[in-house]
Amino acid sequence: IYTAMLPPLGTLNRRDEGLILGYVAMLYGRLGEQAQSRTYFDQALSLQRQAGDQRGEITTLVNLGELLRSRNEQDQARIYLEQALQLNLKIQDSFLQCIALHNLGLIFHAAKEYPQAFACYQQSLKLVHYLPNKQYRGMILTNFGMVLYEQGMLVEGLAILLAALKIRQML
Repeated sequence: IYTAMLPPLGTLNRRDEGLILGYVAMLYGRLGEQAQSRTYFDQALSLQRQAGDQRGEITTLVNLGELLRSRNEQDQARIYLEQALQLNLKIQDSFLQCIALHNLGLIFHAAKEYPQAFACYQQSLKLVHYLPNKQYRGMILTNFGMVLYEQGMLVEGLAILLAALKIRQML
């Protein structure tokens, strides 16, 4: 459906075309078709940059970073997430910043770089309070609690994990 919306078959304004290209890129990535995914990500980023769609570009960078992180391509994922955070300084989108920081925290966490993971989770936790979707709060708290637990702060980690569990059960 998405590819049928893209030119030459479909007609979209440039902003929507960038958005759809990003969706197609994520879908191909989730299907494990890296070459197709990368092609669509590159097209999306190029179009978003040409159109001056910073929010779209940041979203695409965050999605690309998240996809690469899930495929254990941590170094590349980190580069894209840091680019997204840098670009976000201009538009100050709390949601995108929260998601990028959380994903960056997951990268540091996996690398056992606990102080950096802690800082990313802490920053994303501050931002999540302003977001309407409560599921992110439970996710971030879970990872935050695990970082504390893995560093030997058992009581603090458990307290945060219990708070995360309560939020997740309410949802």
